[in-house]
Amino acid sequence: MSLPVFVQLLNMVVSMKLQVSDLCQRLALVCLLVAVVMTAGKAHAAILTGQVVDKTTGEPIVGAMVFIKGSSLGVNTGLDGSYKMPVNAFGTFTVVFQHVAYETFEREIHIQTENQRVTVDASLTPKEIRVQGVEVVGRLDEESDVSARRSEKEAISALNLVSARSIEVSPDVTVANVMQRISGLSVERNNTGDGQYAIVRGMDKRYNYTKIDGIKVPSPDNKNRYVPLDIFPSDLLERLEVVKVLTPEMEGDAIGGVMNMIMKDAPPGFLFRMNASLGSSEFGLGQKFLSVPAAVQDKSPEQRMGKTYFARPEDFSTKLVTPGRASGTPNGLLGMSVGARILDDAVGLVAAGSYQHTQRGASSIFFETLVDQSNNLPTIQDISSRTYYAEQTRIGLHAKSDVFLSDAHRFDISGTFARLMLDEVRTMTDTSVNINKRQGYGTGDISNSLRLKQETQAVYSVALQGSHMLPYSAHLHWTLAYADAAQNEPDRTQVSVNSGVTRGSDGKLTQAPVLASGQSRRWTSNDDLDRTAKVDLTFQPHLFGLEIMWKSGAFYRSKTRSNYYDNYSLTPNPTRQEFSGDFADFTYSVDDPLGTPDDALNYSSHEYVTAWYSEAKTRIADLLLLGGLRMENTDFGWVTRAPSTVVGKTGSIRYTDLLPSLSLKYLLSETQNLRFAYFASISRPGFLEVIPYSITQEDYVEQGNPYLNRTQADNFDARYEYFPSPGEQILIGAFYKNITDPIEYTLQVKPPNIIYLMPGNFGVATNYGFELDLTKYFSDFGIKANYTYTNSAITTAKIFRFRDSNGNLTVRNDNQTRPLQGQSAHVGNCSFLYKNSVWGFEAQVSLVYTGSRIASVSPYKDNDLWQNSTLVTDFSLEQKLTDVLAVYAKANNIFDVPYKVEIRLNNPATVVDIPMQAPDQNIMVRKDTYGITFLVGLRLRL
Repeated sequence: MSLPVFVQLLNMVVSMKLQVSDLCQRLALVCLLVAVVMTAGKAHAAILTGQVVDKTTGEPIVGAMVFIKGSSLGVNTGLDGSYKMPVNAFGTFTVVFQHVAYETFEREIHIQTENQRVTVDASLTPKEIRVQGVEVVGRLDEESDVSARRSEKEAISALNLVSARSIEVSPDVTVANVMQRISGLSVERNNTGDGQYAIVRGMDKRYNYTKIDGIKVPSPDNKNRYVPLDIFPSDLLERLEVVKVLTPEMEGDAIGGVMNMIMKDAPPGFLFRMNASLGSSEFGLGQKFLSVPAAVQDKSPEQRMGKTYFARPEDFSTKLVTPGRASGTPNGLLGMSVGARILDDAVGLVAAGSYQHTQRGASSIFFETLVDQSNNLPTIQDISSRTYYAEQTRIGLHAKSDVFLSDAHRFDISGTFARLMLDEVRTMTDTSVNINKRQGYGTGDISNSLRLKQETQAVYSVALQGSHMLPYSAHLHWTLAYADAAQNEPDRTQVSVNSGVTRGSDGKLTQAPVLASGQSRRWTSNDDLDRTAKVDLTFQPHLFGLEIMWKSGAFYRSKTRSNYYDNYSLTPNPTRQEFSGDFADFTYSVDDPLGTPDDALNYSSHEYVTAWYSEAKTRIADLLLLGGLRMENTDFGWVTRAPSTVVGKTGSIRYTDLLPSLSLKYLLSETQNLRFAYFASISRPGFLEVIPYSITQEDYVEQGNPYLNRTQADNFDARYEYFPSPGEQILIGAFYKNITDPIEYTLQVKPPNIIYLMPGNFGVATNYGFELDLTKYFSDFGIKANYTYTNSAITTAKIFRFRDSNGNLTVRNDNQTRPLQGQSAHVGNCSFLYKNSVWGFEAQVSLVYTGSRIASVSPYKDNDLWQNSTLVTDFSLEQKLTDVLAVYAKANNIFDVPYKVEIRLNNPATVVDIPMQAPDQNIMVRKDTYGITFLVGLRLRL
């Protein structure tokens, strides 16, 4: 396809004047862009083909020039290092292969017939440059796709890698969204549609943990251990690693997998990169955007005045209930990294920073249901229409230095900081459709509420590491790490008004006055601090004629966690106050002037983990073995502010786990591996789950469980791997997990007939499935695709309400088998890639399919909430302007796919006048729409 044709197609796109809300025009955009990269070429007399690779590593060289000496004929190699060039003449010619980082190579060819096909492969030698006695040679680019595939191939255990280059050209700007592209992973999204938590092989977020450069980091989440991955900008990463098979040297509390964010490392020479972009979302630019005013009080009345202080209405800012109203601003991203080696290459330095400011939004309709006491079926009580306005500021910083004192001694110091600041306004209109409160269509009680929150989540870690070569081929490695995660949500405010519409005897509708209702103010914060020390010693003895790598180590972590919670309820005083248009005009009295100083949610806890491990790795012919044992001792305790009469006010749990593992890797050939693995692992309860808090819900009491046990699992894994070329792969894997004491929330009925929702341990669950992962290139085209099937089962007791034979309302516990929460039977990803080195143009269309799954486990039988399946399409492109400058664009959710949740029970035939509900169809519970987002920017690489 010629360049003028390409320009004409782009002009067609521009002339369409796309409206982002028009689904058909979005489809037209994708079709045109795909058409750009799929135009067929012309027929020629003869074809010259081949592949150009690195002579040292065997990896394909992308963008190498291949041309006929003394002519204008020339092409560039594609994604797989291959090329295809027409030759319209006969005779003997010299083919030249050139690349800036390699020595030039020439080969003579002979063209004799019209349809002749000549194949010439070339292996180029990396250039070697000597300057003032310093030797600089090429090395494997750790940020490339080829490097990622090589690491997957050579690793002893099963893992998946995403390279920095793949992240850079993908549609994603956060680590959480990158996760959804990896085989076997899906993501749980936040209120604005961004990915937040990873689900690995159907195992919910509680069963996974996160590392930065191999060091486990704590979570800023106020309840649990899992880390919200939307905090981290993706442009700080050198690669993203997901480990699905644990080895003894790894911490053992992961049943699903481990996410390891490998940050940028010091480069072999000078490095400077910068990118900047602007964009928007459908809920941002050009629309009225509500924002949190700058009136948030950082501290609660109790924090300012003391535990015995009686709060007064004037202690609460009235300005906070009047949100700002202005047109949305553009979304902006700015990233930069710089690195170099100094002091004769003895010291390497790298620093990277990222700033992201985005305005996002969502519209939602939510149907509140209540389980009927006579037949255990859900009935719709309320319909609420919600709109979210979210302003996010994401900051990431990373710095690292390595120091080589000699060939035998190396030190590394690194620090990473990530912070996500969220200002969110939610408006909600709630209409009662309870048959006892409604007199037909358009009538019922109506509540309007406004919620404003300002939340900050931050994670930072610092690590000092040393690596020392000792006599007798021994190697000592040690790590000292300090990591902190914190969350702060001050003065979360919700204020509401009530009204309604009634129908008179004459059939006319009457609007009731809009009157002030309650107001709540809440301050919460938590801090999770880790101090970690680790030492490893490696020997390479020869036993029984085998060379064995024996490794042993010790590990200690001191974790301290604190949680603060203070809540106040305010009621209108005087009671009857009509709404004038501004919530700040209402006056209130404070119902609970002391707040909640004695609530169990005010607690501190500690967790001391001591571990020892030993493992050995050897090779017998073509079989590689890695086996060993890890022992972990956990000492966990807590102290709350709850009254002394509360069971579990203080508590402690101590246990020891022996975690064996064995990994086998059989080398079928240079390009094929066969893997088998077994490992034992655990999952510790969440912090809040063992705290004796108590929150009264509509028809039950939610409580913690101080007697909760950890979850234990036996994990089996097998995978066949084929790497036809350095950048390509075909992976076929299977897994099985037997899970003891999985943690689930269920209702329990206790005398005198009080229903409690509590986490508990429930017998044994199973989880099994298989994965397919494919990466294949066809010159300028490529495809990356994966599919995972997962099947899990757990049996728990659930409440069933019914009338007995005497007509009395009663309840019983029934066992029910269902999938684990968050597990989709089918998960798939597919990215269609195109790269033209002549134009310097790259594009990809990415599809992410997530099958239906349980979004929330209901305590009532057959009432679980199921998220419908989704197919989300994203797009990205990059066009080089010069050798160092490129323009890029990213678009997400271009078909505006909604998030839907249903109860898989049929609506009764009596359902009328309720939107999105129909008789004899599943009961719709929630539908969220997020709109399209897009970015356009420049990227500089030196």
